[in-house]
Amino acid sequence: MTSLRVLVFLFGLGDMALWAADERPNVIVFVADDMGWNDCGAYGHPSIRTPNIDALAEAGLRFDRAYLT
Repeated sequence: MTSLRVLVFLFGLGDMALWAADERPNVIVFVADDMGWNDCGAYGHPSIRTPNIDALAEAGLRFDRAYLT
């Protein structure tokens, strides 16, 4: 009987995890070595072309005031 309760509890947690996964936002973090804040088209560089990053920035959220030490 105890193992049945454990199984029911675990299956319930699995359903809750699937429900919570639908509610969380998608987040993409870019890590680039030696890239300046304006080294892509989304931030206004006149000659560097980054169409995929530009499309992500247009459709999503773009940070304009991020700082790095």
